[in-house]
Amino acid sequence: MIRIFKPGDRVQLKSGGPVMIVQRYAREHHPLIGWYEDDHAVECSWYDRDGYHKDVIHQNHLVKVEQTHSFHAVGQKPAGQGMFPAKR
Repeated sequence: MIRIFKPGDRVQLKSGGPVMIVQRYAREHHPLIGWYEDDHAVECSWYDRDGYHKDVIHQNHLVKVEQTHSFHAVGQKPAGQGMFPAKR
């Protein structure tokens, strides 16, 4: 199976839920061949109000999420976004 994601990608379940960060493709242990990297199981992590979480999810259940906003300091508005909308 072809790997769809790479470490650091932002992903989300196709059904919704928190945005997660891909850590790596998961390693699995087979009794006859030992440890190997699985080409479909993705280890993802995320934070929410309950703390840090991580889980292994099949890559076909995930979709890549593009970053749509930039981060700014608390209490500051992003550039160009004042209290009142610009007049046209």
